[in-house]
Amino acid sequence: MDAYFDTLNSLSGSYVVLYDVVAERAWLCNAVHALLHLARASLKHDSRSDFAAECLLKDLSDLQEDADPTDPKAAVRFLSNRQNLERLLFPNPDTFRTEETRTTTQRAGHSLVPEITTTEYRVSTGVRLKDRINQIIYVLEQIVDHQANIDTFSAPGVPLRFTPRTNLEGYRFMDVAARTARAVTPRRISLNTYHGAGKS
Repeated sequence: MDAYFDTLNSLSGSYVVLYDVVAERAWLCNAVHALLHLARASLKHDSRSDFAAECLLKDLSDLQEDADPTDPKAAVRFLSNRQNLERLLFPNPDTFRTEETRTTTQRAGHSLVPEITTTEYRVSTGVRLKDRINQIIYVLEQIVDHQANIDTFSAPGVPLRFTPRTNLEGYRFMDVAARTARAVTPRRISLNTYHGAGKS
């Protein structure tokens, strides 16, 4: 199995909470669905960024959507669609490779005459949707590792870290989608509507 699909498979067993700080509502969703939301937001961000003129994918409707977007497997099908994955987002500068071929021919009554043929190969590459999704997966994996390390703080000899239930630690959605330097920096917000007791 390709490493990309292997990663999607492992993400399908993880869950994330998406929290709307304005509406003060949260959704528990599968990590693959969160990855799809992040990928879409990342593409939308590209169309409004300083490099929007270089962006080759101008409209998200150019991507192949699943026939039933409400199906639980729709995100997996979208993220594994080969035509979507190969869509170019940004061009890379072309690379050139030159090859010389030497051949010799002998003409009647003459010495060997060398002939040199030069061939230039132009390779055009770019940033594909698969590359972008892999960048977001890398950030998600760092976030999951950070959360796993927090859970191991309760090991013997390590003091427990109690966080009040009125505080929520997480990451800004658009920082992760835009792959900014702040993407893996945890943030804390206060849950003003929670009035429960105790710590968690």
